[in-house]
Amino acid sequence: AYICNNMYYTLLLAIGVTFPMITGGTDLSMGTGLICYSLIGSYLMRMCGWPLWCAILVTILMGVCMGAVNGFGVAKLNIPPFIMTLGSMMFCRGMGSILTGGMSGTWPNYLEPGEGFRKIFRLVITADSGQRIPIPLGMIWMILLAVIMTIVLNHTRTGRYIIGIGSNKEALKLSGVNVVKWHIIAYMICGLFTGLAAVAYAGTFSNITPGEGAGFELNAIGAAIVGGTAMTGGSGSIFGAFLGVLLNKADLIAVFGSTQVAAEGIVAADDNLFVCGTGDATVIAVGFDSGATLKATIRMGILYGAVTQAPVNIGRFTIDILLASAKGEPVQDTDTGCAFYTLDNIDAEEIAQNLYD
Repeated sequence: AYICNNMYYTLLLAIGVTFPMITGGTDLSMGTGLICYSLIGSYLMRMCGWPLWCAILVTILMGVCMGAVNGFGVAKLNIPPFIMTLGSMMFCRGMGSILTGGMSGTWPNYLEPGEGFRKIFRLVITADSGQRIPIPLGMIWMILLAVIMTIVLNHTRTGRYIIGIGSNKEALKLSGVNVVKWHIIAYMICGLFTGLAAVAYAGTFSNITPGEGAGFELNAIGAAIVGGTAMTGGSGSIFGAFLGVLLNKADLIAVFGSTQVAAEGIVAADDNLFVCGTGDATVIAVGFDSGATLKATIRMGILYGAVTQAPVNIGRFTIDILLASAKGEPVQDTDTGCAFYTLDNIDAEEIAQNLYD
């Protein structure tokens, strides 16, 4: 379920970008657009008091509108897709930060009003033994959307015209088809799925940071190419893009928070390491993250253990101690509020108090 959480937004982006790629174009604005739309949705809820459903609707509509702008620039103004969407990418990167004042955004988290929308992507049930079992419901919706868009691409006029634009645009124009209209629609579909990806990202991650998102589009484009979509246009497969994402994620070891940094953590230590924030061991600091993420990686056997960190203590103080320990420098025995936990004590009450899920 944890790995699936990190696939949803990429799956949606890959499905969406398949359409402009079939026309012979691309969309580089998806990654920063995703972050921009989800930040604005967060701002509308947190600062303006908008209800959740309105924020979701606006988030999706912003994606559609940006897709229409990209499509108009490419189809009507004949701006090369790379240049047009590169400009949109930079616009979205800056606009999300400007409108939110550079502040990170959050959508309703667990135990907050409106947190139920997160259950669209992941449902957690409690077994008789008390173990919490996450069920990746989002994957069901991803498969359903892939089926629907496969039908749209292969069995509707919209799909035939979009494929026709990539195959032989001039022949399609001579046959009386409004090529500009259908070319714009291809980019609007991509924008629609970027908006959906923004909602999926906000629903699976606890924090949205301005300036992120660059590179998300490359993962989606790469997955579409791996799945059989021609870079020159004229052919493509929705399920191919879907499988491309799965293949790209197959070697995922661990993903840490919204920074999406893949890392392999190997920690060999006794149970008393870092009880007081110090210890005689070589330390590799791979980043701080939510308790939910770290607990998931420990349960999966990816990490042996992790260090808790109360939110008020995150910062330079703890980083200095970690770096000094890693360099072999003497470290004063100081209580940082940290505690080392492994699979043996992961559910202990004193550990849970210091984890922020």
